[in-house]
Amino acid sequence: MRKWLREANRAVVEGGVPTFSDKLSHKKYYRIDANMLPPALQAITVESHCDEETQNFLRMCLEYGWYDMFATVTAHVLKKFMSVTDTNAFLGRGQMFVFSQMQFRRFLPGSTNFGSLLDIGAGDGEVTLKMSPLFKQVVTTEVATHMCRRLNSKGLNCIQTCSLSQTTFPVPGFDVISCLNVLDRCDTPLKLLDEMKSLLNESGTIVLAVVLPWCPFVENGTQQRKPTQILDIPPGCPCQGVKRMSFEGCVCYFVQRVLEPSGLTVSCVSRVPYLCKGDDYRPYYILDDAIFICHKTINTETG
Repeated sequence: MRKWLREANRAVVEGGVPTFSDKLSHKKYYRIDANMLPPALQAITVESHCDEETQNFLRMCLEYGWYDMFATVTAHVLKKFMSVTDTNAFLGRGQMFVFSQMQFRRFLPGSTNFGSLLDIGAGDGEVTLKMSPLFKQVVTTEVATHMCRRLNSKGLNCIQTCSLSQTTFPVPGFDVISCLNVLDRCDTPLKLLDEMKSLLNESGTIVLAVVLPWCPFVENGTQQRKPTQILDIPPGCPCQGVKRMSFEGCVCYFVQRVLEPSGLTVSCVSRVPYLCKGDDYRPYYILDDAIFICHKTINTETG
């Protein structure tokens, strides 16, 4: 994973670590070329930008202290016995940033107070904490035991499960379900989409963050393997031995071949950098994230 992150980061960062202080330098991490999208997707594209919350996260990444050095060295040892996810959770490292609270509000216009949120695969909970002030009730899920402990320690009700359909939740349906950078690490992503739909209120919203180009794998202890369920998406990542597909091309394929056949209608598309606090190699790593705001497709057929 670490090697893959370095290679992926090298593809978007040339000649050193970007500072994000120069507006011209960071626009490429948010830009979507509308001319490469069909009219239907052009109409729902929302352009994001590097705001103050994002800048604060990047500044935090530049603060590399003694514990960070200790955690980096210790992680090398633990990864021989534990998965990357469990290692990061145990050491409290690898903090993630997907979007700010202001950006999240822009993705979900028309309301400032929702009823219930289910955040699937909430990780360390930092992104959940940005969303949680907008909701009356927040529930999270995680597979990793150490991640569950971290979530509960932050006051985020966490249910440890690897199957939503076999889990009892405190509410019958959720107003918003977020699934941020989980589908490409899931063994059965299409099944997960179906499970999310079944837990969503009829007028509810699904918030997806998906790393593109699509390059899935599943953690199996200290090993990584291909998922059981393969999506009908052409390979578009150098890690798959092919030329890198454009971000816009990946968005089109994902909407047309994954989301729409799954009975989901996309109401908003955006692009943000998926940021992860780094290590002794780089202060942070960057991947391209597509944000999809989805709703259940309304069947207009009668009879």
